[in-house]
Amino acid sequence: MRRHPLRALALVGALTALSLPVFAATQTASACAEPNCQIIVPIGGVPVDTYYSPISATSNGASFAETALTGEQTTIVVPGSLSISIADWRGNNQGFDVQVYSDGFTNSLANGFSIPATDLTVAAVTSTTTACMGIGAVGCSNISTAPNAVGSMLDVATNPVVAVACPVEAIGFGMYNLGVDMTLTLNGTDAEIFGSAPASWFTDFFVTINEGPSVDFGGLGCGGTVG
Repeated sequence: MRRHPLRALALVGALTALSLPVFAATQTASACAEPNCQIIVPIGGVPVDTYYSPISATSNGASFAETALTGEQTTIVVPGSLSISIADWRGNNQGFDVQVYSDGFTNSLANGFSIPATDLTVAAVTSTTTACMGIGAVGCSNISTAPNAVGSMLDVATNPVVAVACPVEAIGFGMYNLGVDMTLTLNGTDAEIFGSAPASWFTDFFVTINEGPSVDFGGLGCGGTVG
C-alpha cells in the first residue's frame, strides 16, 4: 500500500486558498481613493510542491534455511531473510519509512495448525543506497535501520518500521536495497508440530512504504521534516 500525502496536501491548500478573502496576506497595503490608483499587495513564500512519481518497491525474494529434524526438540531456530528494492522517483526527498509483517506459517498437512507470526522476529537490517541522481553534494536521502527494529516481532499487530529514509533539503532520485534478516524461534507445541515430520511451511510477507511528510520522522531518529 502506498500513501500519497503530497496530493492530499495540494488539495487542502487549494480549498484553503479559495476560502480566503482576495486581499488575505501577511503583508498589508494602504488604500487610496484617487482615480486609477493601484494597490500592490506582496504575498511571499507561497510553496508550489512538485513530485515526479510515487515510490515503487520490488521484492527480491525471501527464504528460510532448510532445517534438519533430529527427533523431539523443545526449541527450533530457523534463520531467514527478505530483500526489497526501492526506487524513490519523487525527486523532493521528503523521506519515507518501510514496514514489514508476516501472516504466519501454514502447512496443508498440519490439520489446521499454524505457526503464529509472533514467533518471527527481526534479527538485523541492512540498507544501501545503490544509485543517486541528484543535484548538489547531498542529492538523495540515505536509508538506515529504524530505531527498535531489531528484535521486533513481524506480526500484523506489531507491523514494525524496519527502515527509514530521513528527509533532506535536496533534489534527486534515489534507489535503495533493503535486507531484513529474520529469526523464526519455535518453542513448546510450535516446535513439536514443526519438528514432527518433514514438510514445507508457507508464509506471506507484506511490505508498506509510507511517504513523508506525514511520517513521524522525529520518532524515527531524524532531525525533523522537510517541506
